[in-house]
Amino acid sequence: MNSLLLFRIEFIRSLWEIKRNPFQTVFGIVGLGAIFYLILAAGRVISNNQQTSAGIASLLINYTLGMIVLFQVSSPSSVIRAESKNGMMEHLYLSQFNLVTIFTARALGSLLINLIQMVILISGLLLLTGTTLEWSVHMILPLLSAVIGALGLGLWYASLAILIKDNSGLFTLSQFALFALVGLPVIKKFWFYFIPIAPSTSLVNWAAFGGKPDWEFLLPAFLNSLGYYIVGAWLFQHALIIAKRKGIVGHE
Repeated sequence: MNSLLLFRIEFIRSLWEIKRNPFQTVFGIVGLGAIFYLILAAGRVISNNQQTSAGIASLLINYTLGMIVLFQVSSPSSVIRAESKNGMMEHLYLSQFNLVTIFTARALGSLLINLIQMVILISGLLLLTGTTLEWSVHMILPLLSAVIGALGLGLWYASLAILIKDNSGLFTLSQFALFALVGLPVIKKFWFYFIPIAPSTSLVNWAAFGGKPDWEFLLPAFLNSLGYYIVGAWLFQHALIIAKRKGIVGHE
């Protein structure tokens, strides 16, 4: 019950942030749209204007998927960086809630708003590019799995961020490398299901173009995401123990 209350609080907090900074939200969506057009223009130059409607739609799906994944991965370590700078990290640590619970609630509390922003972005870009895309209910479960896996991977990053309290450089660049994983196709190989995020996002792509992933594909993808989340939570708890011993958070 307390966890649900925390999730509700974080969701309301996200709504208030948008209400307080509406122009930042609008400019953020416009900026993401501009970046997509730069990527699209570069692709057209490379392919000598041979891009098809299906190719543009695939690029658009991968781009928006990449932004959703990037938001979830960066969320825990971004919270650590922000709260460390304003001196609130220790207060979070000493609260009644586990930090993993707090970071999960904050990421999920902002997820719905993030998804709405991405739907606005992708709808606008589909209209501007004259591209069509058939939405499918078969995209929902793989997308949920991708979010869980991304959040789990975000806890891996947070494990390092809690120790060094500064992830503005190398961490951010390495997170952008996840875009390469988002674009991977479905590969029916055992090793494929050890790669983070890709098993789930590949199914979202498949479903977006008429595919109907069954549990033969969905179950391994969910296990992959759940595994990364569980290991990420364990690593983060272990990092907290080290941080406490070093006096970085809390005290003995």
